[in-house]
Amino acid sequence: MTPKLLHGLHYLDITVGIPDHQNIQKQYEFAVKPVILKINSILISGGEVTIYGKYLSPRAAISFRSPRGAPSGIPCNNITIYEDNTILKCNVTGISGQEIKLVGIGERRITSGHNHEIFMSIKGRNAINPDNITFSFYPPTVYGSPGKSDNRLITIFGGNFNRIGLKIFIGKEQ
Repeated sequence: MTPKLLHGLHYLDITVGIPDHQNIQKQYEFAVKPVILKINSILISGGEVTIYGKYLSPRAAISFRSPRGAPSGIPCNNITIYEDNTILKCNVTGISGQEIKLVGIGERRITSGHNHEIFMSIKGRNAINPDNITFSFYPPTVYGSPGKSDNRLITIFGGNFNRIGLKIFIGKEQ
């Protein structure tokens, strides 16, 4: 039995009763929740997120929530659906530590980190995530460092850095 799509939500038509008997049969609509099966990672600068699953809808509200982040999470907008409602693509706008300082955006909504809970809801029905899949941004990459300068400043070359949560580990000099 294949669910039908009505106003952004998948439904199954279920008939209960004995066929061909008057007043005994009753028809019900059973809402089918979306199922999340897989998700990709993106750079902290933002980009397109692809969610693979079943019964996905362009009317979903999607965000990624960190245990220490803002309750509303990081939104994923501009949703498009492909492959018979099994692939959903949406966009995350990057928010870095630099932008927080300049425009006062809430510090806890930065786009970095890993193991963000995926929140997907369609018309008040939360998605099923049977394997507890989480969303992660790609980690930073360090290419190298020329060493320290005369003023004891160390420069590190790399990519995908975010100022918030940047940890510096300094070892003992020998």
